[in-house]
Amino acid sequence: ARLAESTAVEGAGVVCGDALALPFGDRRFDIAIGCTFIHHLEADEAVAALTEMARVSEQGVVVTDLRRSLAAFLGASALANTVWRRHRYPRHDAPASVRAAYTLSEARMLARRAGLEAVVEPQPLFRWALRWRRGSG
Repeated sequence: ARLAESTAVEGAGVVCGDALALPFGDRRFDIAIGCTFIHHLEADEAVAALTEMARVSEQGVVVTDLRRSLAAFLGASALANTVWRRHRYPRHDAPASVRAAYTLSEARMLARRAGLEAVVEPQPLFRWALRWRRGSG
């Protein structure tokens, strides 16, 4: 891992690393948080990332991501063909991300495989949220 320069917040650093092998010691942070990245990982990689997040967190893990469904795909496709039609990246990425996303049951399975007794619940706008607290199971 390497430390990248950051001027956004004084005293804060940005570390570039691998989510499958986080460059931090055990329980280094209070909470590990991930937002909208799990759908970029294959199932085994997602399990490894969740395991790593649990390892580096003292209290727990919170992850949110897209929830795959036909309605989400149709919505992303409609936006891609109207609002985002002139923007190449979201026009392609939105439908592709929804196709790659995990369903609620798949997200729960990933958590179980990572050894986490997590709560995985649906969220508005075709998303899900995973919450795991150390010592809760």
